[in-house]
Amino acid sequence: MNTYIITLEPIEQFDAKGKSLGMSDLLGIFYSPSIGRKRYYRQSLSTPQKGLKLLTFKSEKGAKKVCDITNNITEGGWKVDTILSTNLLK
Repeated sequence: MNTYIITLEPIEQFDAKGKSLGMSDLLGIFYSPSIGRKRYYRQSLSTPQKGLKLLTFKSEKGAKKVCDITNNITEGGWKVDTILSTNLLK
């Protein structure tokens, strides 16, 4: 059974003066278990904040729906990815 997540490819970051700060990490959508899945947080997949869980979906259709909503709000390039390893879920 596949598990689906929503990710955003790394992008170049700039400070207020336009100086490059380098590339961001691969981002994922997380949620707080204490609040529930109704509020999402964009965090690095490699170093998420403590207390947040990776937002996962059992169906690609459900992941695509949330991905489309996220892209409409943030005007980003979020996409649905399939998790091949369960290491990210821990």
